[in-house]
Formats: sequence, C-alpha cells, structure tokens
Amino acid sequence: KAAGAGLPVRFEVCDATAIPVPPVPYDSVFDSGLLHSLDRRGAAVRDYLALLPRLTAPGGAVFVLAVSPEAGEGWGLDAGTLRAAFPEPDWTHVTVEPVDVLARVGRADLHLAANLLRATRAPSGL
Repeated sequence: KAAGAGLPVRFEVCDATAIPVPPVPYDSVFDSGLLHSLDRRGAAVRDYLALLPRLTAPGGAVFVLAVSPEAGEGWGLDAGTLRAAFPEPDWTHVTVEPVDVLARVGRADLHLAANLLRATRAPSGL
C-alpha cells in the first residue's frame, strides 16, 4: 500500500537471529514482539541488540513493542530492562511507555500489557 501511495519506503523481511544480517542503515527499525520472544527463549538476545546500531542510521529510530511482565503471562520485558538494552553512547532519547496490545487469537481478543520503547541512534562521531 505504501508503494502504491507513492511513499518512499522499503520493507525488508529476514530472520533477525541469522547473524550476520547485512549492515544496511535504515531510518526506522520496528520490532513487534521479537526482542521479548528472543528473551523468553534465551536465544541470541545479545547478538540481536549488538546488531541494531549497525542496522539503524545515525539519527534513525528503533521502536520495540514488548509484552510486559504485568501481562501475567509469566514472561515479558519491563521498562528498566528495555532501557538498559539501549545504552549510551549508541542510543539517545530512550523512552519507554506502557501500552496495551490487542491481538486476535482464533475468535478471541487477547489484551496484554506491554511496553513501547523508542530510541534514537546517536549521530556518528559521538
């Protein structure tokens, strides 16, 4: 739809755990459930977090939507853990806000407490 509307966007889909992913700088990186899934399974979290600064252009933004432990599922990432995963000097303007996630599972609606992180990739040379 974006391309049909004349918007200058490019979408890439790949296995984020298959390191190395080509270090192409993107203006925006969206993670909807990947980080909390990697953490939940104990898989490649450090590799994934180390890759994000190489994937994000200086001044670009990363958005991470992660289920919160407050969802009561027995797993999730709290705001402090998310902030700690995006430290200086690579990241600036890190914010985390509580949000609600609505998902449809079969015919049922699932509401989960979550956290939305936004971090800006530090400009080059800092």
